[in-house]
Amino acid sequence: QDDTYAKAKGLAKYAEAYGRDFGQLMMVKIEGSGDNALLFGFDVNERETRKKALALRSNEDVQGLFRPL
Repeated sequence: QDDTYAKAKGLAKYAEAYGRDFGQLMMVKIEGSGDNALLFGFDVNERETRKKALALRSNEDVQGLFRPL
């Protein structure tokens, strides 16, 4: 999506304000389909990940935050 990085930043801002009320606040994506589908994500409720998400400037930047789940 063209606005993935903006959504990640918004979720990170939400985590700053309300993250203590949640265990995890995840952004997730699926690559592939069917039996070959892989799940990737990151938790903006983790302080270091949140700092990185708040600094995002492009969709290319956000791809570096995703890790296999």
